[in-house]
Amino acid sequence: MAIAFDPLNKVIKLDTFLVSEKEIWTAYVDWSAQGDNLKYGVGMTQLGGEAPVALYIFLTLGWKIRPMEQNGTTVITGNISSLDKSSPITATLGNWQTLVEMETPVKAVAISSNTSGLTPAESGLLNLLPALL
Repeated sequence: MAIAFDPLNKVIKLDTFLVSEKEIWTAYVDWSAQGDNLKYGVGMTQLGGEAPVALYIFLTLGWKIRPMEQNGTTVITGNISSLDKSSPITATLGNWQTLVEMETPVKAVAISSNTSGLTPAESGLLNLLPALL
């Protein structure tokens, strides 16, 4: 799989029907490191990616993702959005019947502890509340 970048049109071109946000991010980092590609600005930023925070990819400067130029359904898994709140997807150039599904995982993390988080003095004050009521 090769993800191509068209910096003049600010388009990330997919050549597969199944891709993850991690694959797009990795391809962008590799592309950015080549030659003077960063002269086009930072077209993508990320947040998270370390447990317990999921990876979030944000397209910037008007960059968009173009699905594969072929009939079919492109599935993009992960958290991808545009900072300007517009769709991160742009249409194919040909007369293709192309659908795009964004599979955004819902991730919840619970952290439990055996303590209340209160200091002993705060706990003592809290225990006095029933006597005051």
